[in-house]
Amino acid sequence: MHELSIAQSMIEQLENNSLIYGYNKVSFVLIEVGNLACIETESLMFCLDIVSKGTLAENATFAVQKKRANAWCFICEKNVEINDDHNTCPTCDTTKIHIDNSATILIKKIEVE
Repeated sequence: MHELSIAQSMIEQLENNSLIYGYNKVSFVLIEVGNLACIETESLMFCLDIVSKGTLAENATFAVQKKRANAWCFICEKNVEINDDHNTCPTCDTTKIHIDNSATILIKKIEVE
């Protein structure tokens, strides 16, 4: 399960950062998930709840913020928003686009004690 390994990596990152920044408890985590990241957010939330048990993020609130997929169209010469099932420009329907980092998953914000 891809979401499980992502959840484990996030908890590890929170624990590693606690050693650097000196916090003992995480109360809130905002996760940004790109529309093209191929992640089931419900599954990720479930996995985070499981892997956070016994860690400094136990009982933390996890929230997911979706990031829109954007691309530069080489034909229209403008930024366009694309959806996750078509990697074409919505204006001219070309595939000559450069997609931004819409496949990323990152911890955007944490609240600690």
